[in-house]
Amino acid sequence: MRAESTSVLDAPARPAAPAAVPARPGHRWWRLLPGALLVAAAAAVLYRYGVDPATQARFGGYLAGVVLLPGVLVWRALRGGSAGLPADLVGGAATGYALTIGAYLPGRAAGFPYGPVVLAAAVVVLFAAAPRLRRHWRTDAPPTRPAWAWSVAGLAAAVLGWAAVAYFRPHPLTWPGNADPYPDMVFHQALAGELRHHLPAQFPHIAGEPLRYHWFVHAEWAAASWASGVEPYLLTYRLGLLPAALLLVVAVAAVAQRAAAARWWAGPLAAALALFAVAPDPAGWSGTALPPAHLLRTMWPSPTQTFGGLLFAAAILVLVDLLRGSRRGPGPWLLFTLLVAGATGGKATYAPLLVAGLLTVAAVAALGRRLDRPALAAAAVTAAVFGVVQATMFRGTSGGLFVEPLASLRTTLPAAGGSRPVALAIWVLCWAALVVAAAVLARRRRWADPLLPLSAGLGLAALAVVLGFYQMGGSQLYFLQSARPYAALLVAAALAALLPAGRARWLWLPAAAAGAALTAAADRLTPDRPAAGWAILAAYAVPAAAALLVAGGLAAARRTRPAAGFAALALLVGAAVPTSAAYAAVQLSPAGTAVWARPSPPPAARVVPAGADAAGRWLRAHTPTDTVLASNQHCRPPQRRRSVCDPRQFWLAAAAQRRVLVEGWVFTPPANAYASAHRLSSDEIPYWDPPKLAANDAAYTTPTPFTVGLLRDRYGVGWLVVDTRRPHDAAALAAVAPRRFAAGDVAIHEVPAASAAVSVG
Repeated sequence: MRAESTSVLDAPARPAAPAAVPARPGHRWWRLLPGALLVAAAAAVLYRYGVDPATQARFGGYLAGVVLLPGVLVWRALRGGSAGLPADLVGGAATGYALTIGAYLPGRAAGFPYGPVVLAAAVVVLFAAAPRLRRHWRTDAPPTRPAWAWSVAGLAAAVLGWAAVAYFRPHPLTWPGNADPYPDMVFHQALAGELRHHLPAQFPHIAGEPLRYHWFVHAEWAAASWASGVEPYLLTYRLGLLPAALLLVVAVAAVAQRAAAARWWAGPLAAALALFAVAPDPAGWSGTALPPAHLLRTMWPSPTQTFGGLLFAAAILVLVDLLRGSRRGPGPWLLFTLLVAGATGGKATYAPLLVAGLLTVAAVAALGRRLDRPALAAAAVTAAVFGVVQATMFRGTSGGLFVEPLASLRTTLPAAGGSRPVALAIWVLCWAALVVAAAVLARRRRWADPLLPLSAGLGLAALAVVLGFYQMGGSQLYFLQSARPYAALLVAAALAALLPAGRARWLWLPAAAAGAALTAAADRLTPDRPAAGWAILAAYAVPAAAALLVAGGLAAARRTRPAAGFAALALLVGAAVPTSAAYAAVQLSPAGTAVWARPSPPPAARVVPAGADAAGRWLRAHTPTDTVLASNQHCRPPQRRRSVCDPRQFWLAAAAQRRVLVEGWVFTPPANAYASAHRLSSDEIPYWDPPKLAANDAAYTTPTPFTVGLLRDRYGVGWLVVDTRRPHDAAALAAVAPRRFAAGDVAIHEVPAASAAVSVG
């Protein structure tokens, strides 16, 4: 047996294949049972929430034939072999998504949106015809351990259940159930419709504004819509993100397993912590003072985060092979570059964090007087990719992020009595498990494995952004979301490193139970209102102090430092259980899901009018794709006392898949810049071009040949869409622009050509 390293920086032994067991004759198909049951459960949930079997079959055919199959083949070929079925599914899906987007964009620009289908067919034919490539149809990796597979499938099933309760149920597919959806979801649907028809793309709810955003997931949905025939509406609210969300669970577990290959439970534990854990909150009065970067809370409302996270995890799987030296040559580097580009176009947060993580790996190597060339090369590749994406997709915009140190502590300040030092101390205590994990890994001489300093660098960089910058919509927390799986990886790796031999390994159960009991007891025993000043920290110090006492007591009594450290870390993990359970209960309650949408809202709160779907279908059937519409609805019901107009309005652009002169105006670079300059939230931003808005509204309130003609001649508007619940002069408008369609509360008027008669009888 290899002797243990004597330096933190000594190279580790080559890790074993993750969670593998010897193959048994006759048991090959049983290995697929966890995944098969998960797919069946997903099909049942989708059917329950309005997706018929024929639609599921069309989308499933696209997913299997255009994304997964060619993606897995290319993944194995570029990587140089199989990484095991779970990692191949993750890497294959991510590679397939990246190839789909890469084929769709030039095809869409040239007027042929079926490029992904052609590319997939070419890949399959090539790998079937070329003898050297045929081996990639099979995996030569050992089978996955059943306990690992069932655990991860169970976690993915929990994510499926969460999605059903928290997102599918509050978002019915028919009116009036869909009359008050979460506004961001309508925005994502509108972007998918825009990219279905246009490249270069614009923000469809405010015509003429270039689309400077991370829009790769919307391009993938557009490609899926053309290839499968499924409309962007169903892709947005049901089908498009579900494969990425479920595979993200597998991805987190697969990456974490690479850090502790000998402990099969390390990957599932990291995935569970990443998905469900909320910082210990032992004070009954605080209500989770630490803002939770909770993956499940935003997994569906932020498809960019989830989609980018899957591609990023696949890039990490390749990167670990490159950093450890187990894979060489141009193939893995090409694969890494492709996946980093896909992740960066999916979500802008990932590339800067990855550069920081790779520089951390290089710094750790430099402490041992080594030059880590793969880490530096990967950092250069990532920086170059980010530079290209920044110049072409984002075009120099910052997304409204600005420097304001400790501004993110605002959510903690009320619980901290308004004291920033106290608020910062609460954050530190809530992250005690990460601090202990980092110390354990350093003491156990594990930092030579590049995956661990890489994960630590990701977490530190995310924390630096959150504490140093702010975005008026709170989007700086997405950096923490991006790093969360890798912080969970550190905790799981530390527990695996400390797991003692023999009976002492069962210390984790009583230690975790003790941590949970401490948090629950502190929650009941603390007063309803906090003490003043630093006394507030007493409740938060309970888990950390208990962990120190447990570790000290075990070390003194048994003189087994690993057992003591393991018990202390397990106690801290257990301390988060009550808070995590309470947080999940709140999020899944009717009040919690109402944050995202209200099924069948009262008439006054219906953002989407009756007849919107029918009007959208009519416009798609009767107008060219380059048509510009006008709307008289710009504002949602105000959500804040200061708000005059909440301009998160996108339903017309989403339903019609056409550009609208001015529908809403948030999430655009001008809106973000205005919000940053005036410190306003997204639902408080006024429109920055009042004359255009006034001209738009005048065509409805005082329709004349001049006011309607102004929209046509100056702004290219061809159709006026009327929400009849909003101010308008129906008779005068019909006299100037003939009504062509009406359904529910929506009427559609055609703007006559300049040479046509302006009076319509």
